[in-house]
Amino acid sequence: MKTKRLEKAVSEIIGTMLLLMIVVMFFTAFYFQVLSTPTPTPPVIVNIAGKIDENCILLEHCGGETLDLDTEISITIDGSTVDITVGDYLDKESKDDGVWSLGEKMVYPVKIDILDLNKNPQAKIVVIDRNSNSLVMTGTIDIEPVCDMSIEMTVDNYFLEIGENIVFTLTLTNCGNINITGVEVEFMLPDELIHYSNMTLHGTYKNSTGIWNNIGILNPEQSVVLTVIATVKELDFGEPTQMAIILDGSDSIGSEDWTLSLNGLATAIQNKSTFPQDDRVEITIVQFGGKQPAYAQKEIGPILINEMNSAAVADDIRNITQIGDKTPTSCGILLAADAIFNSDFFTPSKRQVILLVTDGNPTHCCVDDGDYQSSGDSGELGPKKTANSARDYLISKLEMTDDQDEFNAVAVGHSSPHAIWLKDNIAWPEPGYFAPPFQSGSSHKGWVSEISTWQEFADSIDDMFGIIFSQIPISVQISSTIVTDPKLANNFGTVLLR
Repeated sequence: MKTKRLEKAVSEIIGTMLLLMIVVMFFTAFYFQVLSTPTPTPPVIVNIAGKIDENCILLEHCGGETLDLDTEISITIDGSTVDITVGDYLDKESKDDGVWSLGEKMVYPVKIDILDLNKNPQAKIVVIDRNSNSLVMTGTIDIEPVCDMSIEMTVDNYFLEIGENIVFTLTLTNCGNINITGVEVEFMLPDELIHYSNMTLHGTYKNSTGIWNNIGILNPEQSVVLTVIATVKELDFGEPTQMAIILDGSDSIGSEDWTLSLNGLATAIQNKSTFPQDDRVEITIVQFGGKQPAYAQKEIGPILINEMNSAAVADDIRNITQIGDKTPTSCGILLAADAIFNSDFFTPSKRQVILLVTDGNPTHCCVDDGDYQSSGDSGELGPKKTANSARDYLISKLEMTDDQDEFNAVAVGHSSPHAIWLKDNIAWPEPGYFAPPFQSGSSHKGWVSEISTWQEFADSIDDMFGIIFSQIPISVQISSTIVTDPKLANNFGTVLLR
């Protein structure tokens, strides 16, 4: 009996141990299974705002976690989807830190087919962070179809010579977000120019009507070009003009340079392509210099220039004797004002143009007392201020107006402070500017030209006369589109030929 009981007890112990081993093995496997299951990555918390701005979808990071540059964005417009990454549409500065972060904007240009104009299209935006494999943003943005055409015009040469060719390049660009067709451009040559030839790969241009049409469909951001070549037939020198040239005759100018400058001036006055020879321009030339006292004197004119006397006037210019010594700039300006005013040709309604040519700052003062002589090396106002006052006297006495008249200056030599003083205090209308260029959308009256040498002055005075007297405005405009263009500012272009 003991043996049986013992065997039974042993059997029960073994059974219990086996049961415990099974239980332990189950919990061990379960524990292993729980630890082996990957935990989900928490979603990215970020705030992104979207809108349409200037034909572009603009997505701005407005707070929360940063996103990698490879964050994916899906944009769907009318069933057509494009997938992009953030880094391709951020500016360089925003990408420098390698992430898309607070305040940085992603800009994606929108393009819509013209057939969608009446569908009020929307853009569905989906932003996905691939690191967390989570949806960061989803939403829709209303898209407004925009027709925005622009026209630009450039020329290869602003300075006209009779018989020369001028090349006009007209560039028509679709700046909107829809395809456009039916655009017409008007470009009519003035009487002074004769049509020579034209070329375009898009549409046709007729010089008889000045219309460029049949251009076809223009996709967003697409540009097409028309080139027109014209020959200069004649020049329109504009209204009657009184011109005073005020020459610095101080001894800072060497005798060879003085002769060089006079030869250049005389030759330019004889050039009928840039200087009118039909009694339309009256010229007066004044020189200032001297020492005890410093003074100004009238050298030429006032005299109306024509084909009969231009050569004689040019010879008289070449023979002007240099005064030398100091620089009484105000004396020259005062004398020029009175010489123009006392001319039989003068009326306030005529155009007055003053050209001051100097290589340095004024050294002597001259006041309005009628003798055009300096009152000493210094004065209560000083040489520069008396020059400013003389300029103001001239403008007032001649009743000059800023829409017609001008006071220009040539600063010879490497003297930037001197040129800046001329620009800010002498050139008129204020505040003046440096030239060239002589045009960028306006006639630019009241300029200062910085010239390094007197040889350069001799070579460039002819161009300056062309700037002053020969002015031909050329215009181009978009005359027709099949849809309304709400931005009219870039539908026109104008250049001023000289």
